[in-house]
Amino acid sequence: TGPLHMTLKHHIRIQGTVNGKDFQLYGTGEGKPAEGDLHFQLNTINELHLHFNIHLVGVLPLITYPIYGQCQKTVSELFKLSNRYECECSIIYENGGFMKSLHKIEVKENQLVGDVFVMGDIKEMPELVGVQPILETYYPTVAGEVYTKLVIPWKKKDGGFLIGSYENKYRLD
Repeated sequence: TGPLHMTLKHHIRIQGTVNGKDFQLYGTGEGKPAEGDLHFQLNTINELHLHFNIHLVGVLPLITYPIYGQCQKTVSELFKLSNRYECECSIIYENGGFMKSLHKIEVKENQLVGDVFVMGDIKEMPELVGVQPILETYYPTVAGEVYTKLVIPWKKKDGGFLIGSYENKYRLD
């Protein structure tokens, strides 16, 4: 695919069912590959009311586009060599909620384009105001697949934290 530009744009659509209700989001942004720099804005489609805290799905672009992470060169090189990849993500929250997602990503005209399909049950979540720094560990498995684990601490409005445990499986084309 060739070298990526120093600043890379991305587009994302996130849709699915959470707590039995459908939702759709879209977003655009840009970042610097392998430097831990990713900026994006998520918006609802057709003025649909979002019935859960956006911070819970706001981390999905970080999972969708690992090339933006501040990572070792060997990890970012894996994703640079692929014009298309998929990721299956499973999230379990410490309060018993869960979310599963399927991410489909393509490189088009030096931009990343992602579709994310989500299903979850995240009832009774505290009010969240942000996310703390994330450390993701990569485990190459078989050719064309990478397995990762990470823990994300969301900051609650009351000052405490909600912890989510993630497991991801990337399939590179």
